[in-house]
Amino acid sequence: MTPNQNNAHADGALGLAAYARSGDWELSIDQKTAGEVSNWFAQIEDASTYLYFEITSPGIVDQLFQFLQSSEGSVNGLGREIQVGCFEGTPVTILQDNEFSDRYFISIGNGAHKILITIAGEKVRTFKAAIKQLVEELKPER
Repeated sequence: MTPNQNNAHADGALGLAAYARSGDWELSIDQKTAGEVSNWFAQIEDASTYLYFEITSPGIVDQLFQFLQSSEGSVNGLGREIQVGCFEGTPVTILQDNEFSDRYFISIGNGAHKILITIAGEKVRTFKAAIKQLVEELKPER
C-alpha cells in the first residue's frame, strides 16, 4: 500500500473496480466503499512510473479512451489535453504532443510547475490497449 492509498483508507475501505494490463502498463480503478460519498482513484504503473490519484468518476476512463482514439494517426489537433484527475488538488492531465501524433505526456501540475512523463511509440499502443480493457471492465453488466 502506498502513502496515498493509505490516506484514502483513512475515511473508508477501497475496493478494486477495474484492472487492466498491457505491455508494461498496469492500470486500476478503485472506489472508496465506505461513507456516503463515493470517491474514485486511478493507478497508472509501468517499469518506471507509479501514479495514484483521485478521479471524478469512472466515466473519465471512457473519455480518455475516446480522446486517445480520436487522435490516432492524425496530426490534426496536436497539442490537445484532457484532465483525468487530481493528485492532492494538483491537476493530472494527459497531453498530446504538439509535434508528434504518437507521443503523449502525463502531466502533474500546471503552468511552469509540472512534471511530465512521456508515453511514446509502442508504449502509446499498449497504454491505449490497457485503457480499452478498463473501459470494458467498467461497463455495467447487461
